[in-house]
Amino acid sequence: MKKSVISTLKLLIVMLLLPMLFVACKKESDEDPDDQTDPAPVVDIDGNSYQTVKIGNQIWMAENLKTNKLSDGTLMENFDEYS
Repeated sequence: MKKSVISTLKLLIVMLLLPMLFVACKKESDEDPDDQTDPAPVVDIDGNSYQTVKIGNQIWMAENLKTNKLSDGTLMENFDEYS
């Protein structure tokens, strides 16, 4: 009788926990399905085009700047110092 009770308890536990595992492991989508567009490339003052990537809800440049000018045409000073 003791074995029967233990077997029944094991079966009951498995029957209760197994469905919980499937529900708990379901991946929830936190992205808006209407927000699936690829980010547009960025173009600098020299006409260089840069690819962008979307990480979460932010858009980042996928590569470093190739220009040495600001948007008003002014040359950047000491930009070789950081490359």
